[in-house]
Amino acid sequence: RGEKPMSGYYAILFLLQVCDEVDIYGFTPWKEADRNDQLSDAYHYFDGAQPRKGSHSFDLTRYIYELLDVAFPGRFTLHD
Repeated sequence: RGEKPMSGYYAILFLLQVCDEVDIYGFTPWKEADRNDQLSDAYHYFDGAQPRKGSHSFDLTRYIYELLDVAFPGRFTLHD
């Protein structure tokens, strides 16, 4: 339902083309309900940015990462 994929999604697709192994850590799908929750994971770990409503589909991206983990065992690993 998002307008466009996140830049990190494109980075991971690129890394799969040029690296023997890709490991990603700390990807937790951001939810609109997280916007005002001080205890939730931040949208960006490095600043206070907030996504524009509807800009990305975090759940779809997480699902694609899970599929990549299954499709490329030992080559792509999603760590929780």
